[in-house]
Amino acid sequence: MEKILVVDDEKINLMIVKKILGDMFEIETAESGEDALSKLKEFIPIIILLDIHMPGIDGYETLKRIKTMPNTSEIPVIFLSADNDADAEVHGFELGADDFIRKPFISAVVKRRVERSIENFRLRCNLQSEVHRQTERAEKRRKDIELLSVEIIQTLATAIDAKDVYTKGHSSRVADYAAILAENLGWDNKRIEELRYKALLHDVGKIGVPDRILNKNGRLTDEEYEIIKSHTTTGSEILKGVSSLSDMFLVARHHHERYDGKGYPDGIIGENIPIEARVVGIADAYDAMSSDRVYRKALPKNVIRQELIKGRGTQFDPHFLDVFLELFDSGSFESSKYEFDIKNTNENISEVISEILFKDNPNGAVKLSNEEMAKLYSYINNVHKRYGVDFNSVIISLVWENEIDREDLKQAMKAMEFSIVQSLRKVDVVTRLSDSQYLIILTGPVADNIQGIIERIFSGFYRNCLNIKIKPVYEVK
Repeated sequence: MEKILVVDDEKINLMIVKKILGDMFEIETAESGEDALSKLKEFIPIIILLDIHMPGIDGYETLKRIKTMPNTSEIPVIFLSADNDADAEVHGFELGADDFIRKPFISAVVKRRVERSIENFRLRCNLQSEVHRQTERAEKRRKDIELLSVEIIQTLATAIDAKDVYTKGHSSRVADYAAILAENLGWDNKRIEELRYKALLHDVGKIGVPDRILNKNGRLTDEEYEIIKSHTTTGSEILKGVSSLSDMFLVARHHHERYDGKGYPDGIIGENIPIEARVVGIADAYDAMSSDRVYRKALPKNVIRQELIKGRGTQFDPHFLDVFLELFDSGSFESSKYEFDIKNTNENISEVISEILFKDNPNGAVKLSNEEMAKLYSYINNVHKRYGVDFNSVIISLVWENEIDREDLKQAMKAMEFSIVQSLRKVDVVTRLSDSQYLIILTGPVADNIQGIIERIFSGFYRNCLNIKIKPVYEVK
């Protein structure tokens, strides 16, 4: 039986309360505020009934002290009073009282007010417990997304690099070099990490450049060179919708600007070029010279140094280049200390990648046209062939025989999207291909379970789609 504590300096009142509540609770009594505070050190009641007017410390002061004790601050307290003073009630509620019971006691009122206060207390406890549980789940989800986010951004950077067989690891190396330079420029850790993510995606616009141009073994025509240059504006458009880092797109757009204003795409001069783009521009040029390319081998160190110096104040920010050259001469870039650790990420990256991948819940890794999505698929396939990463792709289409209303189709697509998201794992990717199709990329060895996954998706779809004329079909690639 649960205990309650009744505090009153008149024994007759204690006896009456015992008679009213004795069959419901184990009653402990105290005849003063000091006595009550002492007993609260020995046991914790489910509720306290507290008289206001007592010798020594009164009920108000007793309540104040109860609320400061760590084990009793949340216990509901009902004041017992013969007063009919509204100000007294207001003061009691301000101090944290849950309710008032008037003297002389009416049995039914006492029982109901005690029961109600205990019910409310338990609801508060359950709510706090649920909030705590949901907070823990949200934090775990955030960490899962954070981990997944970095893996996805690495995969996306790898997929971009995979378009050119001679630039394997280019994006990661540029991110490493840029991070080392930024640290030596005095940037803080948070800013350096943000720079790394921007640098990893500096070439994301190459998604829109045909492979035949990227891998051409010979001099580019003027037209082909213009197409190559367009990767800056394409990358800018892809990343412009990322609101959690409002300047995410600037590195993709401006890493080929020159300090003398002769770069592209906007011909910006000097310090008007975004600072991160000036840092990444040096790192990008260095990696281009120090790596094998389709048209030449990596350049010797002395030649690279000469080319960097030649670009001081024309191609590169002179101050940034001077710091870079000091690091170059010391060998800092030969064994980068900035190995990408997926466990050491900041919160920004999870927000960034969530917006890139899922901002339209979901709309794929980037918001692409059907043709561009087909290209991205081929890049992922290339990664699979080169690195042995297992994946399967499934196209789900909605089909119908007779004419249907466009609103019905929209509702059916929403139902399908909801079912797909609920049925897939966090490591899978889905994108909307058209008004009636979704593309799903399933990672890992799931070939034997594709049928089961599709059955879950279709079952969820039929539960939520009211239009029986629209049916889903699928094709495994």
